[in-house]
Amino acid sequence: MDATKKEDVKGWLRKAKDKAKEGCKWISKDMKTERLIWVKIIFFFQSASLVTLYPYLTIHMRSLGFSMEDAALVNTAVPLADILGPPMAGLLADKLGNFRAFMAAVTFLNGISSLALLFVPKVAENVAMNCIMNNNMTEPG
Repeated sequence: MDATKKEDVKGWLRKAKDKAKEGCKWISKDMKTERLIWVKIIFFFQSASLVTLYPYLTIHMRSLGFSMEDAALVNTAVPLADILGPPMAGLLADKLGNFRAFMAAVTFLNGISSLALLFVPKVAENVAMNCIMNNNMTEPG
């Protein structure tokens, strides 16, 4: 490298270091903002409720008799919801005007939907029941 390129790299690194310091100061200041503490706590629990459950979702689906293809199909919905959900949630929260209450409601709904996973019936039972029902209807009686 010649001297001008080295100076350009050093200048870029200096600017990047300054921007990183500004970012750290902004994050530190933001974390100390008292009026946002409850929103951050609610958001933390909302995220924690999803993050702790998600790794076990495939295992849960397999225990219910889902094939790997079915589990993969269900798991494709998660990134789509992660992409489309925040902008829609932001618009809804802006319309409602109370972000704290909105996040509390979303956290509550996430908890309820997580508990609803306990009531999903096994796939094998449903398939067997459908086969029995279809055979009873088609057999001459």
